[in-house]
Amino acid sequence: MPQAMTGLRIFLASSSDVNSERVALKKVVNSLSNRYVRFGLSLNVISWEDSIVPNFGLDPQDVVNRQIRFDLIDIFVGIVWRRIGTPTPRALSGTIE
Repeated sequence: MPQAMTGLRIFLASSSDVNSERVALKKVVNSLSNRYVRFGLSLNVISWEDSIVPNFGLDPQDVVNRQIRFDLIDIFVGIVWRRIGTPTPRALSGTIE
């Protein structure tokens, strides 16, 4: 009988100065997901660079906000260093928004 899968969605919010850390997080999550798939667990990173398709909106962050179902996110990971991101009309940055 097929095993039921539990999928956990991990939202990654980060600024552009932490690219190597974003790549490292995605590799770790991918590795963990491959390891635990036999136990019925799937881990998926949701990030603006991999999960958003070009579209029209009030501003770039509005496009992100419309496409990501934040109510379905299980884990939030925020990575920042020297920058917090680009200001939006609603917040200090898209990372904060």
